Amino acid sequence: MMAILGAIVLLFRALLLAHGGLTTIGANIFSMAIVGPWVTCGTYRLYHGMGLMAFGVYLGATLGIGRPT
Repeated sequence: MMAILGAIVLLFRALLLAHGGLTTIGANIFSMAIVGPWVTCGTYRLYHGMGLMAFGVYLGATLGIGRPT
């Protein structure tokens, strides 16, 4: 579901706001809408299981940020 929503948002950004452009839409979707949520969720679950929920939220959000190209 995140990949679909991310693709819509990134397409909006590329067409209307000129952030990233259409030539890099595939790389942006992969890094920001597919890999980013998985990294964030996995990091959070790992640290939440160890009892470090606040650190898991911080680290997951930090690592899951995809840098647009």
